[in-house]
Amino acid sequence: LLFSEEAAAFHSLLPRLSLREKAAQVLMVSISGNTAVSANTVDIFRDTAPGAVILFKFNIASTAQDFAAFLRSGHQAFREAAEKQDRLFIPPLYALDNEGGSVYRTRHLTAPLPPAADTGALFSVEQTRTLYMLLGRQMKELGVHLNLAPVAEPQTQENAAVLGTRSYSPDPEQAGSYAAAAVRGMQEGGVLAAVKHFPGNGSADLHNGAAELKVDRAALLSRYCAPFKPSIEAGAAAVLVSHVTAPAVENVPFCFSKKGIALLRNDLRFSGLVITDDIAMKALRENGATAADNALRALEAGCDMVMCSIQQIYPLIVAIAEKAAAENTFARRLDEAVLRVLTAKKKAGLIDAAGTYISSSCDLKRFEKAKNEATRLLETKNRR
Repeated sequence: LLFSEEAAAFHSLLPRLSLREKAAQVLMVSISGNTAVSANTVDIFRDTAPGAVILFKFNIASTAQDFAAFLRSGHQAFREAAEKQDRLFIPPLYALDNEGGSVYRTRHLTAPLPPAADTGALFSVEQTRTLYMLLGRQMKELGVHLNLAPVAEPQTQENAAVLGTRSYSPDPEQAGSYAAAAVRGMQEGGVLAAVKHFPGNGSADLHNGAAELKVDRAALLSRYCAPFKPSIEAGAAAVLVSHVTAPAVENVPFCFSKKGIALLRNDLRFSGLVITDDIAMKALRENGATAADNALRALEAGCDMVMCSIQQIYPLIVAIAEKAAAENTFARRLDEAVLRVLTAKKKAGLIDAAGTYISSSCDLKRFEKAKNEATRLLETKNRR
């Protein structure tokens, strides 16, 4: 088991968390609103707080200041609930998808960001690093901790319809090197990067149904997994795992595959946070499986954080806690996942080594400076 010394340092916090609190820590959820996080939202989680919140277009306020205030209101609301219930407050990570191009949640707040295909064609690797470093600085001032980007997959005939311009290149080596540059830049800018969608996409959109990578193990490693290695070596904080099935490894969706997660840990030597793609996607809704069933399977396979955008989230918390209470092996697996979540929060500057919340505020001058620098870099490119 690959495990960092940083993660081990959080062991002393585990006895201070109930099983339900631990269960909530391994979930990435969605919330409503874009002005202030309401008491109704906090009440959904009852005696817990979510490990992470994924922000969608409807959560993005009209100005940088208002968006930053919305995110701060969430931490404040969850903190007040924890204090009232006399339990440890561990703030949620805020995450969103800022790939650029058509997948760019903060497009009307932050500097323009071209789609990956344009970045790969027009910018050098070093310029790409700078571009994403400036994006990271902007996102950090807004209060976002984790960018669910970049896409490391090369574009293929098979995935072209699904990925479109979201891939840096059809060449696996170039796709990998540009993704690594984006990872380095963002994390230098102060925002964690989640490289995705490991090990790749097939021809079907997983939002709408199942997909399969019909290649042997050697091809899977060389064509699909290899482009992720530079990002992992660059220190990517997280890897987002696809729902695709790779029969060469195991005939189940990759997020449910113990062998698949072991490949990521052992062959690619990744010791950070493994996040699932959204388990509400249709690709996982076959055979009557519930969201709770899927969350448990993903955690058992070795994923550390389960993304789930459904509203009825507390039943998942209960299901995870009940399984941990009944099975020692799963309880240990849950503890491992929680430790990796806490480590990511420390890397993001959200908590210190004792698990204490580190509050932050939006520095609009720093935000505007990074935004203007990024805009100038893009304008220089566009004039050529």
